[in-house]
Amino acid sequence: MKSGYLRLLRNKSSFEPGQALADVIRKEFWDSQKSVPDLSLSVYEINISEQLLQTNAEVAAGSNIGLPKKRNGLDFSTYSSGWNGVIATPTSNSLMDFQFTSAAHRELQFLSDTELHSFVENLRTIVQNATFHEVKDKETAQYGNERYLAKDKEWEQVCNLSERVAKWVKTGNP
Repeated sequence: MKSGYLRLLRNKSSFEPGQALADVIRKEFWDSQKSVPDLSLSVYEINISEQLLQTNAEVAAGSNIGLPKKRNGLDFSTYSSGWNGVIATPTSNSLMDFQFTSAAHRELQFLSDTELHSFVENLRTIVQNATFHEVKDKETAQYGNERYLAKDKEWEQVCNLSERVAKWVKTGNP
């Protein structure tokens, strides 16, 4: 099983040609709570072709967010230079941490804004020909619903914690 460092992107269009570096940083690599560039980028060390859907569903549910129409993931392991280190860290979702995604969570550590900017500038050039891994909201909702119907304790718990998550998990509809 081949693992990669999956980064769930907010918006695939961030990497379209012509985007200003500052805009890419604000859209994809920003710590909104502190209003600064995020120097610890969350990635998931998983087999992307087999575990993208589970990862996306658990991150969405654990973060208590509404489902985006589709999420795109990028395998950062192919661009393995430009960061200081990879640190294994448990997830810190606002609602709950699923065992699988918590165990797979890693952070790419950057020492400065300059190091992050250099990495993102290089990444923008490289990813123009990259494969983005896509998962749609319907697939994510159906995955959560299947786990809930199978009486998966983590999915039952997250539904008890959030009406917002329960709405798409219990119905299988985004």
